[in-house]
Amino acid sequence: MTLNSNPRKIKVQGAAFRLHRDYEIRSPVDIAIEDIAMAEDLLVTIGALKGADGRLVRKGNQGIARISDSIIEPARQKFTICHEFGHWLLHRDECQFFLCKEDDMYDYRSDCLEIEANSFAAELLMPKRWIKKSFWELEPSIAKLQEMASFFQVSLTAAALRYVELSKRACMVVFSDGNNVRWWRKRENLPFWLQSKQRVDSRSYASECFKTGQKCDGMQDVEPEAWFLHCDTELSELLEDSIYLQNQEILVSLLWFPSYG
Repeated sequence: MTLNSNPRKIKVQGAAFRLHRDYEIRSPVDIAIEDIAMAEDLLVTIGALKGADGRLVRKGNQGIARISDSIIEPARQKFTICHEFGHWLLHRDECQFFLCKEDDMYDYRSDCLEIEANSFAAELLMPKRWIKKSFWELEPSIAKLQEMASFFQVSLTAAALRYVELSKRACMVVFSDGNNVRWWRKRENLPFWLQSKQRVDSRSYASECFKTGQKCDGMQDVEPEAWFLHCDTELSELLEDSIYLQNQEILVSLLWFPSYG
């Protein structure tokens, strides 16, 4: 497998834009992803798949993407299909076989090919031009992420990652299991980070949401040390909004650094 040193952002955007143009996609309801994939010589099937969410096998100009039948949420299933479709369109010369786990679907810090497949899925399902300018003027919140997820017909996880990527607000989204941080993503150039498998501090709203099963009522002030005790950069203000997704057994925390944007 030949790996590029950096994700090819323009190539990814161009591939997604071509599909929108060629298949006259004007809104989320127009994205009949399995039909579009078939038209591009990729057959999508749903079935048993051990140890992975998606698998792509290429043979010449024909391909088969198998999506695990353990994925019951339609939005997550659609994103997984788009991820494999991204491999199909973008990586013809790199690899004839892809086996993608759950972490590959959302981890934007993994190898370059997985990053490109994720970025393609996000560009195809959630193009920035479909988001009204007024949306970005609103303060960050879980409610806004839910609104975004509903409009684009994607999971809250996918919407949160896209929001952090596109927004000018200085935000970070954190995914945890109530005890430890599983993974996170921040706005580019934000000088804060979380340690690998960092404990969820009892002073955070994430901890409270996990214990009570209730979500925050919008952004709330939280002690910066609840999340960033280890950071050298001084942080005087931090806002948090968290929600516990019981069906997925995962906490989603949106952190906002007002002094940084």
